[in-house]
Amino acid sequence: RISVVDHTIRDIIYAAIDGINEDRDENEFLPKSLDVVLAGESALLNSLQIVTLIAEVEEGVEENYCESLSLLEGMTELLGQHPSVTVSILLTHIAVLLEKSEYA
Repeated sequence: RISVVDHTIRDIIYAAIDGINEDRDENEFLPKSLDVVLAGESALLNSLQIVTLIAEVEEGVEENYCESLSLLEGMTELLGQHPSVTVSILLTHIAVLLEKSEYA
């Protein structure tokens, strides 16, 4: 079951995806799904788009949780643990970081 925190994080990531989609053709829109591959094997984003998405997610987390997270380093770590980083993996990573910060 997905928690309220997870719903908020998902919405933050989806808002960042909306931002990425503004610069893409409609037939190249990144779907808003937990299974979408953001980085790694079969990634749907290029490196600049990944950095943009991460920056927008960091901003959204700070606005919603008053926590400043550095997620770009975490993406490198996640890619070391997983062949691909999906929305779901990124969401879980952020939730764990917020728990460690004692937000949740």
